Amino acid sequence: MKRIYISNSIQTIEVIAELAISTSQLSKGLMYRKILGRNAGMLFFFPTEAHHAMHMKNTSIPLDIIFIDANKKITDIKQGKPHSLSFIHSSLPFKYVLEVHKDFCKFNNIKLGDAVRI
Repeated sequence: MKRIYISNSIQTIEVIAELAISTSQLSKGLMYRKILGRNAGMLFFFPTEAHHAMHMKNTSIPLDIIFIDANKKITDIKQGKPHSLSFIHSSLPFKYVLEVHKDFCKFNNIKLGDAVRI
């Protein structure tokens, strides 16, 4: 578990995140989970900053998918539909992805350019 902090002009939000670092963890993500805590999530660490693809196969929880670059700035936010087989892409390269409950970003006023402390 890792504490992640997202800072914007209003507040700093803490997320307690499980880590996905290994190839199998990156592939599995939050698949087969039924529950995700309110300020919980999963942080994906990719070996290089690039255009990686995410998916929601076997994932039951609707998610906000936060794309973060190597400078730890939010570059894109997408919503993932449960069990979708479509790939989710960011328009910019990224090094990290933080998955949290759907509408977490809206509720906490998280926007593009916000800083993330990992």
